[in-house]
Amino acid sequence: MNKNYAIFIGCTPNFKKYLNALLNSIEKQGLYNDCCLTVYVLHYNGFNESYLKAITESFSYIVIPIEVKREDVHHPPETKNNEFIKRARFKYLLEYGSEYDVVCLLDADMFMVSPDFMRLFDLVNGTDQLIGCNEKFKWEIGSNYTYEDDPIFNPPQKLYRMHCSVPIIFNLNHWKEVFEYYLKVAFFGRQFKKEQWVEIGDITSWNISVYKCNKQDNIIVFPMEVMCQVHQTYIHPDRYIHVENKYWFTEAGDRVYCIQGRWNSNLDFIEDKMNWCKENFFDKLGRNDFDKLAPKIQKGLEKIQQTWYDLNFKSKLVLDEENIWETFNREV
Repeated sequence: MNKNYAIFIGCTPNFKKYLNALLNSIEKQGLYNDCCLTVYVLHYNGFNESYLKAITESFSYIVIPIEVKREDVHHPPETKNNEFIKRARFKYLLEYGSEYDVVCLLDADMFMVSPDFMRLFDLVNGTDQLIGCNEKFKWEIGSNYTYEDDPIFNPPQKLYRMHCSVPIIFNLNHWKEVFEYYLKVAFFGRQFKKEQWVEIGDITSWNISVYKCNKQDNIIVFPMEVMCQVHQTYIHPDRYIHVENKYWFTEAGDRVYCIQGRWNSNLDFIEDKMNWCKENFFDKLGRNDFDKLAPKIQKGLEKIQQTWYDLNFKSKLVLDEENIWETFNREV
């Protein structure tokens, strides 16, 4: 076996329930079967030591917890905790990722639903290409985006290959300059927004860095619904989730590799999503087929939620917290 792959995940203690599901999903889908897989858990702000020990001993792949420390990352002291970890994880990936053939950055609130996710690693192995997930917005970066008091782009630049900062799958040795620039602009760049200068968001900082380093032609963009479901694609009438014989796919027919979201927000999570779906994807657009499609859309949501629950409480490493839904009895 000569494929040396790594996944990097940044996490704070309040996201442990999502991290736990993600780690169990990597085991369940056997993502380690055809490679040597190492997962770095970049933890910040006080993780339970017994849990950190458990994740290093429970799985068939290597898990390495790394504590993220503010003193190790050059950043403005006023950076909030949730923004700090989003940006700091790029520093640690840059530090530890060079020895791997392919690396991947994930958010903690994702879980895998396909063993084929690792085929994406195989696709970029030995190349300078990066696989990302469409972010939909093609933002224009004008004079309201600055670094060291100068416009980042002059003239303005439109980011046609706008993609999420997770998942990104690539060989770091071809992308170091992008990460180095990201750590500058993400922490010290500024955006003029709502009559004040503020930090530039993580996704925008990443895409600015790709274009600033002229790497945009090396991006392969996948549909958002196959990997991160931003902008509510899992309740979109043309892109909701199906599962048949353990095969996950969208209404449009695209293979789904992983699911993202916080599936225990409240006991009315699915009801709330369906109400939002009706209002925004049907009523506002003048569609009259909600009653016909609603059962199919809801079935997909229930499957996602049940799978997330089972990954935490019916898998190799059971979540060491209270049972999130003590009366959770639905099986789909």
